[in-house]
Amino acid sequence: MDKFDFISMFYLSPLYLIVPLSAISYILIQHKIKKEKIQKISKVAQEKYLNQFSMHNIDIVDNRSIYDYIIPVILSTIVISGGLYTTFLVGESGNTPFMLGNGFASSHPENISYQTAISLSAIAWSFLGAYIFGLQSIFRRYVYFDLYPRVYYDIVIRIVYAVSLALLIRFIFDKFSVSALAPAVFFMVGAFPERGFIYIDDKISKIPGFGQKNDNSAKNLPLSMIEGLSLLHCSRLKELGIDNVQNLAVYDYVELLIITPFNPETIAKWIGSAKLTLIFGNKVTNLNDIGIYDVFSFKMSYDDEKIDNDELSKLTSIDKLQLEIAYKQIENDKFIPLVDSILTVRESNDK
Repeated sequence: MDKFDFISMFYLSPLYLIVPLSAISYILIQHKIKKEKIQKISKVAQEKYLNQFSMHNIDIVDNRSIYDYIIPVILSTIVISGGLYTTFLVGESGNTPFMLGNGFASSHPENISYQTAISLSAIAWSFLGAYIFGLQSIFRRYVYFDLYPRVYYDIVIRIVYAVSLALLIRFIFDKFSVSALAPAVFFMVGAFPERGFIYIDDKISKIPGFGQKNDNSAKNLPLSMIEGLSLLHCSRLKELGIDNVQNLAVYDYVELLIITPFNPETIAKWIGSAKLTLIFGNKVTNLNDIGIYDVFSFKMSYDDEKIDNDELSKLTSIDKLQLEIAYKQIENDKFIPLVDSILTVRESNDK
C-alpha cells in the first residue's frame, strides 16, 4: 500500500470499536448490578470475619467510573487498530496483504520483500490469536461483572508479548517460518503466549550454562495442578499476583470472593486444594487418586472415620506421622470454619 487506507479502516471499525463500546456498556449497565453484589458480600464479610478484612478493595470496586477506563480503552483501541491494519491491509502495492501469503511465491529468499513478508505474517497471525483471546476475555468478564480497566491493559500487554515471541520464533526457526504449519503456530502463540515462552525456554535450557535445576517444592508448583482451574481462571488469578500454588493457598478467601466473579464454593475448593498441595507437595497426587482433593475432604475422611490413619498411609504411601501432623494443621486452620460460616449465611440469604 502506498498510503493509509481510511476507507478500509472504516470497514474494519466494528472490530476495534467493540473495545470502547464494551467499556461504556459495562459502566452503564453491568457496574450497577456489580455494586449490589458487592454490598451483599461485604455485609456478610463484616459480620462473619471478625473485622479482620479490610474493605479497601470494596471501595476500589464501588468507586470506579468511566474516567478510569479512558486511558486503557484508548490505548488498547489504538494497538488493536494497528494490528488490524497490519493483518488485513498491509501488503506490497497493488497486492494482497502479507498475512495471506503475498510475497512467498513471487519473491526469492534473499530478497528483502520475502523476509519482510515472513515477519509480517508472524506479526499478523500472532496478533490475530491475541486479539481473539482478548475479545473472549472481554465478553467473559462482561458477563461475569468483572470487566475492570486493567483488562484492557492486559490485552495490550498480551498483544505486545505475543508478537515479540512470534518474531523471536520466526528468526530462530527461519525455515519453519515458511512452512504450512507456521500460521497455526503463530496464531497459538498469540492466543497462549505462555506456551510459546515455555517452548523457547525449553530450547534455551539445553544450551550449557542456561539450564535450570529442577525444583519440586510446593511453592513452585503451577496453578494447573489445582482441580477445576482452567487457563482463563489461571489468567484471572495471575492478575492478582497468584502465580502458583503457594500464593493461592495463603490468599485471603474473603478478599478473593469480593474482587473476583467466582462463587464461594468454587473459590473455597481452589484454596482448599492449594492448601493440601502446600502440605504434601508432589505426594498430593496420591491423595487425589483415592478421592481426596482438598483440605475439606481430607478432614472429613478423618472426622467421619471413613478411614483410619494406618489404612490411609498404606493407600497413599505417605508417612503416618506426616498425615497426623497434616490433620492437626488443617484442624487448627481458621479457613474451614470461615468458609462454613460464609456459605451458611449465603444460603440463608438466598432463601
